[in-house]
Amino acid sequence: MPELSVYRGAVYWMISDYGYQTLNEPGDADNDIRFQCTAKSGRSYRSQFLLYPIQRIARVVIHFDLRYHPNRRLFFAEVVHRLNDSVAVLGHFEFHWDSGQTSFVFGAEVTDPDPETFATMMNRCAYAIEVWEAASGFFSGRLGADGVVSVAQMLTEV
Repeated sequence: MPELSVYRGAVYWMISDYGYQTLNEPGDADNDIRFQCTAKSGRSYRSQFLLYPIQRIARVVIHFDLRYHPNRRLFFAEVVHRLNDSVAVLGHFEFHWDSGQTSFVFGAEVTDPDPETFATMMNRCAYAIEVWEAASGFFSGRLGADGVVSVAQMLTEV
């Protein structure tokens, strides 16, 4: 079974290869690797890999930092819930009611921790980021949550 250092080395290699900015040092010994990923739009998102080599599981989390009035919290919770229908097989969006934070989470079993495995995980998050960015263009408009999600789905159809 590969050790944590093997998982960490593969993730840092992928981060370097993709040109992402790391937010913690490669020498840190924990299983939480934080970095900034950049979408096609040029926006950067706080991201992290959570590594569990004993269970052979890795999770990638993309954080969408939003600023909005607290009375819009129910609207964003509904948008996130509806967006999950679009990306369910690729992972899921999470909405934390207390903080109002939204993130996208994807996890996978990792039996062969090489940079390509972690690059594939990031690529699976790309569609979710596209859907989120398409939806975010309508957050301040007059559309309801169902309208925002419908427009986002049309804008990101493959």
